[in-house]
Amino acid sequence: MTIIDKIKDLRKQYPDNTALFDLKTGNKITFTQIDTKSDEICSYLTQKGFKKGNKIVVFVPIGIEFYLILTAIFKMGLQAVFIDPYAGIEHINKCCEMISPDGIIGSGKTLLKGFFLKGIRKIGKKINYIKMMEHSEKLSTYKKNKNQKKIQNEKIDGSTPALISFTSGSTGFPKIIMRTHEFLLGQHNVLEKNLKFEKETAVYSSFPIFLLSHIATGTTTFIPDLNWRKPVESDFGNIVKQITENNIQNIILPPAIFENIVKFCKDKK
Repeated sequence: MTIIDKIKDLRKQYPDNTALFDLKTGNKITFTQIDTKSDEICSYLTQKGFKKGNKIVVFVPIGIEFYLILTAIFKMGLQAVFIDPYAGIEHINKCCEMISPDGIIGSGKTLLKGFFLKGIRKIGKKINYIKMMEHSEKLSTYKKNKNQKKIQNEKIDGSTPALISFTSGSTGFPKIIMRTHEFLLGQHNVLEKNLKFEKETAVYSSFPIFLLSHIATGTTTFIPDLNWRKPVESDFGNIVKQITENNIQNIILPPAIFENIVKFCKDKK
């Protein structure tokens, strides 16, 4: 059992319920669409030569596309690699040198900048995520017209590596932090036990990896419209508006953001 298995089960229980709502763009997606659209991305990545165990750097903004891509990566048994894009050139080069990624997914602008970074320049497969989203949908339509069979996902067990991140490297070389599917499921179970969200309620959370866990509980998860690089510089009036207008029952935010929300509400009375 993995988080992806849980999301697949939720498709059967709540096929047309909204799973994700991006407050910045206004876009939303159902549990069925998460499963089908991530399968389309799997087909695209398979065509590009990715296979189970490959490591792929993800430089995609937090949004619905990010979670569709992450779901596809997990389905294929790939390893999602997260490097802080604001940590500096040396840090990015060191991280890439340590793990030798097989691919990178990012915007055209990010990939262009990557040509000036030794670590990214050496990566063999470079995927423009915007073009990938467009082509994967076309590929899905083509397959339906040709009556091709639905993609079969890789068999994933608890020990399969799921994602890689790095420490800041402030004391020298950054250290690799690898999380397996078993770890992610365990983290989900702890969150589910302690947060006790009721199914079919709304969750507003600014923790990117936790969002996938929130989706797996059967809630509608809202992706906040905030300053992801510097959350404390967000528009707190807009955040309060997002929460009240969408009747959100569960809010998961860092203390610094809560403090600013309280201050804003006190000032506005």
